[in-house]
Amino acid sequence: MQQRTVKVGAANRRQSSHAKQTQAPSYRLEILGKHPDPPNLFGVVFNANDTDTKNAIFHRALSELEDKKEIALTGIRKMLIQHHASPQMWQATQQRRDAIARLGLGASLPPLLPLPRIPKNDDTKKCNLAETLLAEYLIASTNTLLPVYRLHHNPNYGQSMKGDDVLAFELNAEPIRIIVGEAKFRAASANAVVREIVESLEKSHKLGAPISLTFVGDHVADAALAERIYNCAVLFALNKIRLDYVGFLMSDMNSATRVAAITSTPLQNLAIITLGLETPTALLDECYRNLEDECLSQLT
Repeated sequence: MQQRTVKVGAANRRQSSHAKQTQAPSYRLEILGKHPDPPNLFGVVFNANDTDTKNAIFHRALSELEDKKEIALTGIRKMLIQHHASPQMWQATQQRRDAIARLGLGASLPPLLPLPRIPKNDDTKKCNLAETLLAEYLIASTNTLLPVYRLHHNPNYGQSMKGDDVLAFELNAEPIRIIVGEAKFRAASANAVVREIVESLEKSHKLGAPISLTFVGDHVADAALAERIYNCAVLFALNKIRLDYVGFLMSDMNSATRVAAITSTPLQNLAIITLGLETPTALLDECYRNLEDECLSQLT
């Protein structure tokens, strides 16, 4: 499929004075766009360094700004709340809890208690955190939109969802562009996890149209937007869709060096983002600490 240039929005052209940004040439920015500028959270709390690997893969390495860790934590917690449930869903959960408490049924009838919106399982927490950050980063750095928060539609909050981690759409581009994202959190980085990310994206590429495309269309509230998303399957069959692939590794300070493990790939439109953290597990714990109770307490 012939690739066409996707213009980076004007909002992404401003230069940041808050975070260090080493940018690749403009033709390499088609997939990710430029690193967001302040006041966007990512522009405030992370440095960005753009490079091409020796195998010509576009790599953006994000790193923490030491004096912005509290700001980052506050912002990420807000993202997690937004991605796990809508305001209406949070309100319904609190109302049900209140009703059960008033009736004194909580202790005797545990099945009536609302399922937690925030997962308790550590593996699920890791998956959801990495997925949330990748989704938010893509809509901040590109002209794409996220039509649905897919975690809102998870039938089992205790488990990770199947399907594409992220599907972001640039519906006004010519041709229409879809970014397929694969995100992973690891307490300790390794070459193997980078290969795993790329292999997952390669599998998606071989399957053709993204497997979660219909899922997204089914859960979009706006009928006109849903129709445009459904139509992407037709456009894909006509070879009129551009698919880009983005892998995201959230891990330790050695994360960026692991990208060299990608020795070859058939994916031409591939970018890798790494987020190197001093203490990734500590950040994970703080992001989820009392998160659901804090959210619900603000509703009372």
